[in-house]
Amino acid sequence: MTMNDHVEKLSSGQWAISDTRPMCTNHDDGETSAIIQCENCGSLCGDCDRFLHLNRKTRTHKRTVCKEEEEAIRVELHESCGRTKLFWLLALADSKTLKAMVEFRDGSHTIISGAQDSVGRCRFCGITGNSGLLEIGNVCADAQCQEYAANSCMKTKPCGHVCGGVVNEKKCLPCLQHVCHARESNTADGLNDPKLTQDADDMCMICFVEALACAPSIQVS
Repeated sequence: MTMNDHVEKLSSGQWAISDTRPMCTNHDDGETSAIIQCENCGSLCGDCDRFLHLNRKTRTHKRTVCKEEEEAIRVELHESCGRTKLFWLLALADSKTLKAMVEFRDGSHTIISGAQDSVGRCRFCGITGNSGLLEIGNVCADAQCQEYAANSCMKTKPCGHVCGGVVNEKKCLPCLQHVCHARESNTADGLNDPKLTQDADDMCMICFVEALACAPSIQVS
């Protein structure tokens, strides 16, 4: 049994007495778990939720995080960094630098969208709202977030996620979102391209102050 097998068994899905997590109705394979409940589309996995709600007509569907997803515990070993994820907490520890961080989340993104709910979420700090700048975009009015936005690549990846790179970069970063990361990191455009080994939840390995999703990032070889 490998180290990853041991780590995977620490996650709640491996030792729960009963698995009541709903399945994605769009996949209809009886195997793909749902993490989002949409009042119009039903139970959806992350991929289906993203693609079905790219259209302007479907963006206002009321969608909430499934109860099972809120209560889930995930333990991951990513490079030298161990991560424990709960819906309201993210804890990381790096074995090489001996640094660690605990981030508490307010749970305000339980309701993802809907005509009468928070329709905007800042891509940097994560705050939600349905007025001001968040009514028309994905960056809040905070001075730090506005500074990040001015230095960020504003392109949208083919998967629908925004690029996590810097402004005027010649080549965009692979998508940092976990659902796309594994697929893109193994399909580099050229043989000499450095492989991406981190995703949006990983910390900057230089400062270890905030996650890569919280600010524009660059990839070093």
